Amino acid sequence: MEHRKTPVLGRLRFHPSRSSRFMLLWAIALLMVLWIGGGRGLPTYGLSPLETNPEIADVVLDGQSLFEVTPYGNTTARDRADLISSKLADAIDNSISVSRNSTSIVLLDATGETVENGRLLTVSKSDVQYYNQTYSTDLTAAQLAAEWESEIQDALDRARNQRTPDVFRQSLLFSAAALILAAIAHWWLRRVQRRVLEHPLQALRRLLQQSESDTIQIRSTLIKCTLSISLFLLRIVFWAIAIGYVINSFPQTRVSGYRALRTVQDSLFSPVFPLGDNSYSVIDLLVLLGAFFGIFLAATLITNVLRSRILNIAGLSAGSREAIAALTRYTLIALGALVILQVWGLDLSSLTLLASALGVGIGFGFQNIARDFGSGLILLFERPVQVGDFVEVGDYKGTVDRIGARSTSVKTLDRISVIVPNSYFLENQVINWSHENPLSRISIPVGVSYSSDPEQVRTLLLKAADKHSSVVNHPKPQVFFDGFGDSALNFRLLVWIVNPDRQLIIKSDLYFQVFAVFKENNITIPFPQRDLHVRSGHLPISLDASTQSNESHLLNDLGAENGGS
Repeated sequence: MEHRKTPVLGRLRFHPSRSSRFMLLWAIALLMVLWIGGGRGLPTYGLSPLETNPEIADVVLDGQSLFEVTPYGNTTARDRADLISSKLADAIDNSISVSRNSTSIVLLDATGETVENGRLLTVSKSDVQYYNQTYSTDLTAAQLAAEWESEIQDALDRARNQRTPDVFRQSLLFSAAALILAAIAHWWLRRVQRRVLEHPLQALRRLLQQSESDTIQIRSTLIKCTLSISLFLLRIVFWAIAIGYVINSFPQTRVSGYRALRTVQDSLFSPVFPLGDNSYSVIDLLVLLGAFFGIFLAATLITNVLRSRILNIAGLSAGSREAIAALTRYTLIALGALVILQVWGLDLSSLTLLASALGVGIGFGFQNIARDFGSGLILLFERPVQVGDFVEVGDYKGTVDRIGARSTSVKTLDRISVIVPNSYFLENQVINWSHENPLSRISIPVGVSYSSDPEQVRTLLLKAADKHSSVVNHPKPQVFFDGFGDSALNFRLLVWIVNPDRQLIIKSDLYFQVFAVFKENNITIPFPQRDLHVRSGHLPISLDASTQSNESHLLNDLGAENGGS
């Protein structure tokens, strides 16, 4: 019995099924998330939700958000929050506490005296209004000031405690453990993925190119693609959790992480692309690209199901199924793009100028691509060439494997894919052996000797054709006497077949059978011959004595040379 390689998890003492293995992996991941996230806490950077509202800003201490403030007088919310955050950062290194006087919060030194510029902030009416509307409360300014005072004091105490040596060593130990666990999980998941599944990009590409009519094969490919992508994302999640935990464990890294995240957030969410009456940020464009990719993936999956299930059950030919599936895919992508642009809030009328510029660019710079794309649409509608047709393109013969937007793939008899531009099929002569009717005729030339009976030769050739299973009975095979050759009587056997892609194989089989029946009936297949007739006699030439002597010496020399060699 052949020895099979044992999977990675199968080398353990138990042999769980594949589904059990993935359930085990997800359980381990969940436990790690709960341990890191619940036991120690995940990073909580001081950013309001996307912080796209300029009317609010977060007060931050050591990279952790405390509360949100609104504009005060001529000071913006961002400037006000940054000023409060900087005063709190200075208060960490000094023995400074906070106190409240009605609606104002002030900083106190160790003796309880107010420090210079000691007013930290004053709760304004806009702060109370925003807080009550956001959190559905009914607090007064004094009550809100008391709540903020408590949060600020707790944050200062926590910041000073995290800077003690004992807490620093503990955080360092837990951070190292988190990185080690993430590395082990990454190595294990990667090893399992290499043994069981393929790379996520390869799995996704295989899913998009899936064209088999076997529903089970499509479902299996979809499951493998989902599992492969899940394992890849799980590895990223492990590292994200570990790195986020390390950053959150130390006050200095939290501050740096907050600043970096704030810079990235400002870059992503700031409107920098004006279009029409609206301005769009980088994140808006990324969301738009993600939506387009989702439309492309959904259209591909829908057309695969349409091709493999509905159209296959309807009994349509392979070419018709591919044409309908391609048109459906292009239509779904176009409609989905229009819907996404409308939902995204883009006025399509503002794209008129852009479309005109693109039209000019396509007309000059991309005219070959536009010509091939238009030719592809003509091929799909007019269908002179369909998927599955056996065609002859230049020096190549093969079966049409795919008709794309720009090119057509022809797989030759040597199983080599030849990429042909779509415009070639409309601008050049292409032999399509399968067009409309796959019935085609092949010719077998045969020569026999002059001693053969022509009637017997015709009977034997028809007998050889009838023995082949790929030769159809209607139209019947025919034998033609082509004429008298130099060395043979020339005949031609004509047969009809319905699978032109096998014509070379059928020709070879017929030649084998013709040779066999000729040999059984002593029919000779001649080859070209040439006869040379040489006559002997005496030449009326007389030689004198000196000439004869020279001739004898010459013959003796030649004989000596021949004997020596």
